Amino acid sequence: MALVVGQLTVFFWRRRSPMRFFFGGATLTLLFSAALWIIYRGDLHSDRWVRNLFLE
Repeated sequence: MALVVGQLTVFFWRRRSPMRFFFGGATLTLLFSAALWIIYRGDLHSDRWVRNLFLE
């Protein structure tokens, strides 16, 4: 997803459109959340997070 949104960022950047900032922010958000998923081992702990979110 970050690759697709990153390509949209490049497309709008070349055209000097204000949408480049929106898509640039979306790209950074996706990359940051992916990094946090890896750092905090979301593959191991997401089951507990989802249970806490919906059952408490």
